[in-house]
Amino acid sequence: MSASFAASWRERFERAYVMLDRAVLRGELPATISREDLMQAPVAPAWFRSFVSHMPMDKEFARKTTADVLKLAR
Repeated sequence: MSASFAASWRERFERAYVMLDRAVLRGELPATISREDLMQAPVAPAWFRSFVSHMPMDKEFARKTTADVLKLAR
């Protein structure tokens, strides 16, 4: 991967961290949450399915991935 591609993902995550930080302040997420883990949790399986396994991103995949991310957020 190119440095600019990696930088674009870091910038995207940094913008999303603001949203997660606000959720922590409101008590919607625990203060001990790993922002990095929470952001990477849905991206990694989608990336793998798209570019490695070429498996479909169907409703079952979306349901399971969402459930996994919500477990992580508790």
